[in-house]
Amino acid sequence: MRGGFTTSVDGSVRVSDLEAGTERATLTGHTGPVFAVAVTQIDGRPHALTTSDDDYTVRVWDLG
Repeated sequence: MRGGFTTSVDGSVRVSDLEAGTERATLTGHTGPVFAVAVTQIDGRPHALTTSDDDYTVRVWDLG
């Protein structure tokens, strides 16, 4: 899967499968707009890190 990420002012991040053209998941938890997404591997598993300047949090999402 080649993933795409869309951030939103509602505090969510949508994860899409770019090859299939489908939405795979919606990540929620921030209380304000998400303005950054980074993707990395932790212990061999894909993770997304998101941040919001409204609630001053960084969230780590296990995408595996």
